[in-house]
Amino acid sequence: MYRECSIEFCDKKYWSNGFCQKHWARWYRNGTIKVRKKYTGRCRFKGCNKNFTTYGYCRVHYEQIRRTQFKQTVIYIYSKGKNKCECCGEKNKQFLSIDHIKNNGAKHRKENNISSSTMFYNWLIDNDFPEDYQVYCFNCNLGKHINGGVCPHVSNMQFI
Repeated sequence: MYRECSIEFCDKKYWSNGFCQKHWARWYRNGTIKVRKKYTGRCRFKGCNKNFTTYGYCRVHYEQIRRTQFKQTVIYIYSKGKNKCECCGEKNKQFLSIDHIKNNGAKHRKENNISSSTMFYNWLIDNDFPEDYQVYCFNCNLGKHINGGVCPHVSNMQFI
């Protein structure tokens, strides 16, 4: 006859400290033999009813926050802490973007297999913020593209 686990209704073989292997492992890991109840909280994002996965957010909202943080970090570094467009001085963070100084953005994205802004911001962070980039608002960035590499604020060219 072998010794049994000291837990009521458990007839498994004794392992250590009066417990079977399963109950001993649970006691060793958690400090108690009770099963830990998993917390099934909801996402902290207002109006979202999905279960949270990371830092209190569901996967979708966590990724949104993470992407925003990458963009804010890159813009902060390239604007030297000013968070404004180098051409017109726009400060609204939603309008700010990163501009390729040499106007070679398409070539750069193709060479490095960059297919999204998040991948671009990660590439900048991973490559220690190369110097060929600057912060422009979307208006200046698009105006520079249309105007042959010079922002309309800088040139006196009139569009009809």
